[in-house]
Amino acid sequence: MNYQPQKTAGEVTVTSYDVMSNFEQRSIQILRHANELFEKDDFSDLPFNIKELFSNKFSRYLLSDYISLFATYYLRPIVRHHPTCKCVGADENVFAHILRLSSEGEENEVKILGSLLIKSNQLENLSKKAKVVAFLINEDLSGALNDPRKSQSTYKHKLH
Repeated sequence: MNYQPQKTAGEVTVTSYDVMSNFEQRSIQILRHANELFEKDDFSDLPFNIKELFSNKFSRYLLSDYISLFATYYLRPIVRHHPTCKCVGADENVFAHILRLSSEGEENEVKILGSLLIKSNQLENLSKKAKVVAFLINEDLSGALNDPRKSQSTYKHKLH
């Protein structure tokens, strides 16, 4: 009989990274590299798929704000696998699905899943911040995150 070490609920493998959508993979990579949001300014060694999100100061601030909810109001420490690991743990799966459901407007489902990871008094806050982060990920996936935005109207005639 082989002895299997006891695993915490969050680290139990529930799926494979390869079968998840691009959105969910991006979400998991954000979680797996979350420490770097707070500890680094150079993101050149990050995987290509999250480099832009981490390098853009505004999106980095929003991601940090979102991750801080999990770091501050956790029910138990959230378990993350190594960034190159092909298996996805339960906590990572819940994290990715919170963001995916948020992008689909499923606010009640976001709160239900959020209750598995953070204290209940922060679920409304989680829901609001998840919408913003889900929007950022969708923008990044579409390539629109760093597109220049038109900030003023231009006219054919010059003022004199």
